[in-house]
Amino acid sequence: MFDSIGTIFPVVASFAVLFPKSVHLLHKQLGLDKDRFIKYVVCPRCHTLYNFDDCYELVCGRKVTKKCTFLHFRRTKCGEPLLKDVSLKSGGTKLYPHKVYCYNSIIDSLRQFLQRPGFVNKCELWRSRDIPSGLLADIFDGHIWKEWQYVGEKPYLAAPRNYAFMLNVYCFQPFKHSVYSVGVLYMVLMNLPRAERFKPETVFLVGVIPGPHEPKHNINSYL
Repeated sequence: MFDSIGTIFPVVASFAVLFPKSVHLLHKQLGLDKDRFIKYVVCPRCHTLYNFDDCYELVCGRKVTKKCTFLHFRRTKCGEPLLKDVSLKSGGTKLYPHKVYCYNSIIDSLRQFLQRPGFVNKCELWRSRDIPSGLLADIFDGHIWKEWQYVGEKPYLAAPRNYAFMLNVYCFQPFKHSVYSVGVLYMVLMNLPRAERFKPETVFLVGVIPGPHEPKHNINSYL
């Protein structure tokens, strides 16, 4: 676009040379391409998680995939290969996971959220709510929240800057015309006012459970 306008307005042409030619380059120049996820290899059969460096071994100088060592209830090993050989354009091969679980550090996310202007103050507004006695208007009025104000006679939620989260698990189809299910683990900061609590910008994305199907039995490994 800028190249075409530059033929008419020479001043714009000098700017067009500096402007990224693609969305990928734009993200890279602005620093938006940084992947902060911690990634784990997922056993495609039983969903056990591994660090990538623990998933291969050297055999005659060549990297070979290991098999899943998870023990089932019958005390038999899963035995599913954790990595697969992928052909490269150069003609060689490289080991890649069948599935990858992306985890986002809760502590790092909370640290970033607390640096937002006014965020800490919003988390303390629940202490000054004016709600008639006996009225249940939010989680703050329930027994669980009140019981956790003090733990072992020491202030817990009653103390400032102590936070309570609600963990949610949700599976959905990201594509309209394909049967492909992806799961997400996300957390909601309950200290926030109800009007702020479920906004996309205040939800903590914890992890992405890979597809194409939901785990059949449980999600304990991801938790």
